[in-house]
Amino acid sequence: MMRRVVDNRYEKSSTRTLMKASAFMMVMTLSSRILGLVKNVAIAFLFGAGAEVDAFWLALMIPGIFAYLFATGADNYIPIFSRNLIQKGRRKAIEAGNVIFTLYLGLIVIGTVVGILAVPFLVRVVAPGFEEPMRRLAVYLTWVMMGMSFFLGLSQLGKAILYNEEKFYAPVLGGLFNNLVILAVMFFFYPKWGIFAAAAGISVGASCQVLVQLPQLYGLRKNLRLMFKWRHPAVKEWAKLTFPLYLGRAGGYLNASIDKIFASFLPVGAISALSYGFLIVELPTAIFSLSLLNALFPRMSREASKENSGEDRRIMQQSMRIIALFLLPLMILMVLLRKSIVQIIFEHGAF
Repeated sequence: MMRRVVDNRYEKSSTRTLMKASAFMMVMTLSSRILGLVKNVAIAFLFGAGAEVDAFWLALMIPGIFAYLFATGADNYIPIFSRNLIQKGRRKAIEAGNVIFTLYLGLIVIGTVVGILAVPFLVRVVAPGFEEPMRRLAVYLTWVMMGMSFFLGLSQLGKAILYNEEKFYAPVLGGLFNNLVILAVMFFFYPKWGIFAAAAGISVGASCQVLVQLPQLYGLRKNLRLMFKWRHPAVKEWAKLTFPLYLGRAGGYLNASIDKIFASFLPVGAISALSYGFLIVELPTAIFSLSLLNALFPRMSREASKENSGEDRRIMQQSMRIIALFLLPLMILMVLLRKSIVQIIFEHGAF
């Protein structure tokens, strides 16, 4: 009887903690997204929707793809650690986590180097309609922004490690610093560098996202080390979890990017218009859905590792109801007020 009371109290306390973390992450994500929107408004204000900006947005797709794929692998650190923690104890969980940490770190480095070398080819693939001067500009811009994929890969790995320990603050604050630094670099260097100021800001801002996490990661240094055990069961489990996600997310990202590829054949400004529109559309999802799911994912992973536990299903159902409550009214409002929203946000300066 006493144990049941203690378990109930612990569950309520844990739920309150997660809800507080979700609320904090939602507020911080909202702040970060507002800053991100300010950043994109600044790009529209300074550069408008001309040829250079088309090259910029198309060039951003390539490091964006690498960063997206890196994020997919990092997320699986949490369920692997959780399963080992529940079934084998903390020592084995730390060992499995270090194996994945080492594997993923190597993939980030190798993937970034391969991406840098393949930039000219990749630009031809994603911008088949560009003339040679525009294609050359896109190549140079992509090279400048490839630092983003490397640093965001590191930050996603750091985020997974910190979320696994239910340390939510540093990863969320990283997005704020990222956008602040991009704005600072862009406005400071715009007179001399032009559109390259925005590209440089993208990479420098991503590096700051890693720096913000370092103090909390330093506190976990005793449990973090390189471990080259490629035959460890965690490697096979990581591959089993990750490759289907790679296929699904790569397809989703390609589906979201295919319009820009076709837009490279359209008149100047089409790619910029699509990019600005997509930035508005994804804002509600990023604020509400991702904030809630990021906070709940570690707990859901632990519950899913327990046999005969329906708690993970209950958490997911509750989360979906909360997300739908926020997103459905917002979706209707955005459709009805689409023209006014674009005018208020972007119709300034060179736009």
